Amino acid sequence: MKTPPLSPRLALFLGTAALAAALAAPGSRAQAPGGSQPDAPAAARELQIYRLKYVSSAEVARALENIFGGGKGAPAARVIADARTNSVLVFVPAAQRAEVEKLIKALDVLERGGGGSGARQVHIVPLGNLVPDADLDKALRLVYDGREGKFALDRQRRAVVLSGDPELREEAEQLLLRLDARQAVRQKVGDLRVRLVWLVSGLKREDLAAAPADLGDVTAELARLGVDNLRLAAQVLVNAPLEAPFQAEGTARLDVPCRVGVAGTLSEVGGELGLEVELTARRAAEGEAADKGPARVGQICSLRTRITTPLGHAVVVGVTPTDGTTSVFVVQVLRKEAKAEPKKGR
Repeated sequence: MKTPPLSPRLALFLGTAALAAALAAPGSRAQAPGGSQPDAPAAARELQIYRLKYVSSAEVARALENIFGGGKGAPAARVIADARTNSVLVFVPAAQRAEVEKLIKALDVLERGGGGSGARQVHIVPLGNLVPDADLDKALRLVYDGREGKFALDRQRRAVVLSGDPELREEAEQLLLRLDARQAVRQKVGDLRVRLVWLVSGLKREDLAAAPADLGDVTAELARLGVDNLRLAAQVLVNAPLEAPFQAEGTARLDVPCRVGVAGTLSEVGGELGLEVELTARRAAEGEAADKGPARVGQICSLRTRITTPLGHAVVVGVTPTDGTTSVFVVQVLRKEAKAEPKKGR
């Protein structure tokens, strides 16, 4: 008797069932893409089948295997891609089921104009120094907003799943590299402060303190250039987190009351510290209290510059004549716990 042929629908069902049986069978050597072996008993897992609409089952299976493939004692999910039905069969611990479904939902999205062609690929990026938090989510959204692709943060395993065309993935990966380098610098140097020192040569008054002793190398070099007998007009210390603007103002006294201000931003530049800084010095308005309010009158000097500097290195950013004297402005990036000579402005 001739056996009637199977309908295509029934054949697909039987194929999927066979794959499921291979996953569930005790001692089975069925492997997910990537070739990992089971590391937990089948009883610890439950089988889930996910039919995909827009993304290749092989790509999703690879992403699931990389993310949920076990480690640190956690039971591994076992994943098989069924290309005929564009489905993934996941034998997953019950505790991970919600995470698996969230990732699949994030990846299986129709690209505008893409028609579900399956050209989009999925990449897993370990986060290194970065934390998969709301700030990272916001940064990646700026890259993906309005673009044809998706991303998903895996907080437990400190990774990001990226999908999209090669150009979009490359842009996202470059962002992650920049953020990781910045975080590496932040972890290395800790909390930072910027120190501004205003030194003056040629003052008539002699009751001002000498230049701070820790700037001896700077003052010695300036003396060789003819700028000597430097006195401390003012010193300002300000907390300066990376990539956040800082600003502070302090008092100074030359032959008349003065005020000095510093503002700018610290950043990471190729693994070093970049400082964009603006310095201002002015005479206080007549009757203006030294610690109050600021009408911008009697400007002595103003400068703006950008430098790259090692931590703790004193940098002369300006030497300028001021009313028969010579003013020298020195900046220094310090760890917050470091102590500077001797007084500080507000």
